[in-house]
Amino acid sequence: MKPSNGTIADKPADLVQSPVAEDLLRRVLEHFKQDQQIAPVLLGCETRPVLASALSQLTAERLHGRSALLSPQLAARRIAAAQLVLLDAWTAGRPAMTIDTAMAGLAATTWALVAA
Repeated sequence: MKPSNGTIADKPADLVQSPVAEDLLRRVLEHFKQDQQIAPVLLGCETRPVLASALSQLTAERLHGRSALLSPQLAARRIAAAQLVLLDAWTAGRPAMTIDTAMAGLAATTWALVAA
């Protein structure tokens, strides 16, 4: 399955298949960081479950057919939760990190959970 060019949630979900083109992931992170009015809404307690569900579904689709200890759905929920924690920290600047650190963190966390 090829990485998509669809929604903003596609880029983090695409990380489970292969490294996402850096410029695309960078744009997603920059989008969240620059739009300080939308990021807290999307990552807030009321809408975060909706975003997590969408990201989890997209991720599970990409994990389908892989041999793994966990079901694609459970693995995808864990991956989505971890990615959203990092995205939330990135947008809030707590702790402060460079965009390259955020990108590396997303990739490393995703691949560690894919391997679990």
